[in-house]
Amino acid sequence: AVLQMEARLLATLGFRLTVPTAHVFLQRFASAVGILVQPRSRPHHLAAYLIELSLQDATMLHFAPSHQAAASLCLALHLAGANGSRATLLSQTCYSLDMLLPCMRVMNKLLQHSAAAPQQNIRRKYLHEARGAVSCIPAAINL
Repeated sequence: AVLQMEARLLATLGFRLTVPTAHVFLQRFASAVGILVQPRSRPHHLAAYLIELSLQDATMLHFAPSHQAAASLCLALHLAGANGSRATLLSQTCYSLDMLLPCMRVMNKLLQHSAAAPQQNIRRKYLHEARGAVSCIPAAINL
């Protein structure tokens, strides 16, 4: 009976089961902050770039996908000087700035060393103007 119910449930869902990724949370948070526009805003591109850089670092596995998304967007907004939007982000998520800072620091370090990293595909992808050329943005001096 349990197996039949599982089979029925999976068939109803069309076997589309996924775990939410940091990009899914980024879309939600960007929408809440008001930067989910077409074409994408520069902070949105930068946050996506930070998330993609994070895929190459095992340290980031310590942070939940929602935490990574909030930290990437918070850092992107900081680098863009959009502190008002950053306050909105913090009020819309379950994270405080103190909770996000460790993840933001790791991401900032990844951004700082991205030009010297052995894998350059992600950096080249975000060099294009279509993605805001955000891989040229320097890391924060101190967080």
